[in-house]
Amino acid sequence: MALPISKNTGTMIAGTPLLFIILAAIILVVLLTAKAKLHPFLGLIIACFFLGLAVRMPLPELINAIESGFGGLMRSIGLIVIFGSIIGVFLERSGGAMKIAQAIIRLAGQKQMLTAISLIGAVVSVPVFCDSGFILLSGLPDKLGRHSGQSKAGLSLALATGLYTTHTLVPPTPGPVAAAGNIGA
Repeated sequence: MALPISKNTGTMIAGTPLLFIILAAIILVVLLTAKAKLHPFLGLIIACFFLGLAVRMPLPELINAIESGFGGLMRSIGLIVIFGSIIGVFLERSGGAMKIAQAIIRLAGQKQMLTAISLIGAVVSVPVFCDSGFILLSGLPDKLGRHSGQSKAGLSLALATGLYTTHTLVPPTPGPVAAAGNIGA
């Protein structure tokens, strides 16, 4: 399938070259955020410009595409993201996320640690973006792993499972709200 790039010139990039350009843009985001320690928002914007220019999109169309994409996203989930970020900061600074974690672990018990940490992720991911929730709870798998003797990798995977399950399936988290907005629901 060809991706139309410009309404004016009809220039198209398709197939393997397009896939390599998209892959390069993804790698660029990872390098900018992980290695260069650039804020993810700026990394995504730079990657958008890289991708658009690499496929020969005229600069005015590229800027319009970025504006309309970002504007559409903010229209559908902007308030959820803003309020979720605020709640995330409150949970982190007040120690509320750890209190939630301790309560769930007490209820589930030490033998059900993987289930408990997955439930912790599911609960924290309701008001907070799953990525922010993972950062917020990043010390938990290490701490629980040392305490319970379970693998940090297994606990991290269980935490991510809970975070992403809620993020993708439970409204009013940003994922389902954005999907509903895309289909006009």
